[in-house]
Amino acid sequence: MSKMLSAMTRLPIRLLSTLPGQWGRTVFQKQMLTSFFSLAMQEELKVKVAGYFKSYLNKTQAESWSLAEDYLEHYLSKITDDVMLLNWPIGRLRARLEKMLVVRGVENLHKALGSDRGVILLGSHIGSVFLGTLGLLKICLEDPALEKRGLSVCSEPEMASYPLIHNWAKAAGKIYHASIEVINVNNAKGNPAILMIGALKKKRLLTTNMDVLDAGGDRGGVCLLNTMQLCLPALSGALECAYHSGAMVLPWFNIRDGRGKLKVIFERPLDYFAKEDSTMKKEAWVMKSRKHMLDLFQKYLETYPDQWLYWDRLEKRLVK
Repeated sequence: MSKMLSAMTRLPIRLLSTLPGQWGRTVFQKQMLTSFFSLAMQEELKVKVAGYFKSYLNKTQAESWSLAEDYLEHYLSKITDDVMLLNWPIGRLRARLEKMLVVRGVENLHKALGSDRGVILLGSHIGSVFLGTLGLLKICLEDPALEKRGLSVCSEPEMASYPLIHNWAKAAGKIYHASIEVINVNNAKGNPAILMIGALKKKRLLTTNMDVLDAGGDRGGVCLLNTMQLCLPALSGALECAYHSGAMVLPWFNIRDGRGKLKVIFERPLDYFAKEDSTMKKEAWVMKSRKHMLDLFQKYLETYPDQWLYWDRLEKRLVK
């Protein structure tokens, strides 16, 4: 997938990506459709995803098909964002984000940033993963409470958006006079958990996703949507990093609203040092916090099923 996306950034795509406004984006996405997905591939994806909606969400055939069509639109929008915006200068990206972003729960962000401790911004692959991450960085970097704390972004180098996140981090660091680093979560030479805990102990903000899917195999998993068993090691790993570093955990989600806006929603932060949790052992706190996060994730998954990008790779990652 990432090799195909990299190939798409050659001259014709670069030219298309410079077209102005929504019209340019629409032309670009049509080019993506014809170059990247055949009609047969689109149909196959819709049939597969509609089956999941019917099985796991108890939707009718008509409802499942309608949601599958919406899912394909979000899926293609995500790919378009990843590739098209690789060629946009940071100033143009900032201007677009200014018009798109709608922030909810900002008081929760302020509570976490005001803690004088590290903060894990725990997101998911619901909504616009790439634009949502950039929006999150922009919101945090423009908050005065972040001054001198720094920000770390967890990412996977095989993802098509990885070079852009790197470039954005460098450029944004200069604009906001902030220290931004990108942590390679697939670093074979080092343990990413050690890097994450180290960053959090320095009172940095760290972004990662709770729903990074592992190939489940025969290992234990979590149950979502009644019968969907998934292996989500990243969630427990992030919570353990919070426990060992004393960091707060701030759940956040981003949702496309269908009118060109992107809602970034900050939920209530989790804090091991809260009075009701401070006497709990690690295993009990991680289990309690994990359930809270899974309940939140399921709520958003049920409300915006067409915006979860991982339906396409679900089959190989279900726990047997």
